Amino acid sequence: MLPLIGVTPAWKEFGQIAIGVLLVFIGFSLRRSAYFRKITRSNGEISTDSFAESQPTLLEYTPEEVETDK
Repeated sequence: MLPLIGVTPAWKEFGQIAIGVLLVFIGFSLRRSAYFRKITRSNGEISTDSFAESQPTLLEYTPEEVETDK
């Protein structure tokens, strides 16, 4: 298709490079979103081998417990 549209070779090369870079960014974006979907739990916590939340959030404490933790 590119040889038939009458565009100079420099612009054809620029267009091909731009399309290639765009495809790389789209691929990285899709891979990143798939990775985050994999490590995110249903309650919003992120869990990997190197990170785990071991303390409950402040919403799970009663006001008395928060004051005694200080």
